[in-house]
Amino acid sequence: MSEAIHLRRGNKLWQTSFMLPEHVEELHKLKYEESKVPQPMLDEQELYELGLVAHDSLSTH
Repeated sequence: MSEAIHLRRGNKLWQTSFMLPEHVEELHKLKYEESKVPQPMLDEQELYELGLVAHDSLSTH
C-alpha cells in the first residue's frame, strides 16, 4: 500500500477496538443528550386548546 493512501486512511481499522468502556458510556450519554428535543413553551390559549382536544378524546373513547 502506498504511503499516501495509508496516511489518508488513518487508523480506521483499529480505532474502535481500543475504546475504554468509560469512553463508550460517555459517547452514548452524549448521543442521548444531543437527540433530546426541547419542550415547546405553550401560551394560555394553546394550553386551553390542548385541554379541549384531550377532553374530547377522553370523552369519546
